[in-house]
Amino acid sequence: MRVFVNLTVCVLMSADALPLYAEPPDEIRAVTADAARELVGKSQSDSALSLRSVTELSVEVAAILAKHDGNLSLDGLKLLSSDSARALSQHKKWKLSLNGLSELSPEVAKALAQHESALSLNGLTTISDEALQALIGHGGQRSLYGLTALSNAALAKNLSQRKANILFLDGLATLSDEAIGLLAKRKGNLSLGLTSLGDNSAQLLSQHQGDLYLNHITTLSQQAAEMLAKHKGHISLNHLATLTDESAQAIAEHKGGVGLFGLTTLSAKAVQSLRTNPEIRLPEKFRH
Repeated sequence: MRVFVNLTVCVLMSADALPLYAEPPDEIRAVTADAARELVGKSQSDSALSLRSVTELSVEVAAILAKHDGNLSLDGLKLLSSDSARALSQHKKWKLSLNGLSELSPEVAKALAQHESALSLNGLTTISDEALQALIGHGGQRSLYGLTALSNAALAKNLSQRKANILFLDGLATLSDEAIGLLAKRKGNLSLGLTSLGDNSAQLLSQHQGDLYLNHITTLSQQAAEMLAKHKGHISLNHLATLTDESAQAIAEHKGGVGLFGLTTLSAKAVQSLRTNPEIRLPEKFRH
């Protein structure tokens, strides 16, 4: 069982001055090398270390924190040098969260790309093609929720042919069919922030290889449902509140899991159709 703790402190002048109890996260600003060793040493294996209000990070401290055996959150950092990023990239097996960064230079992106596990950069609202190209070498889960736009050139060059565990682009509420087609070509799980899905877009996404998360879509036409049913892999549509009888029948024919936990209203016929597929996950009230 994983244990999650939030270790923040009032004063971080030295290890002797380090109180090991929870304090409001806005109390901490900088960590000394001795304090960082104390934090890492006192943390349980497989636990999360959250230092969300740390705003300054030396290369030495970054290297020490990278030894933490668990998820590491440094969401208070607004700036990160390439040397500190390179030190943090040595953090093994666990998620590294840097959601406070609003800019990412190609040099820092290249350094972070060496991190082998999940990397969260949800504070980025834009990213240059060069930085994205450098970052794409990261082979684990990549979370870029904050991106609100990507050029088709960036998608074509950097995302469409790369494989990652899962790519989160939930900030992208709208995408052209061309962009969707480029994303659909990439292998690996994909999460998009689309709030609506046209029939052509659904047809393009049906060719995607990997799990597909479309948890922001609120309506689905019969034709779009028929297209998505051809997708090979899990589909998550957990923001749909209802389905027509025809759309439900189409979804029921999907060969793989479908998440529909947001459904609130269904006809008896639609419920019956969805129940024929044991891999479809429904809210409790529609299961029996």
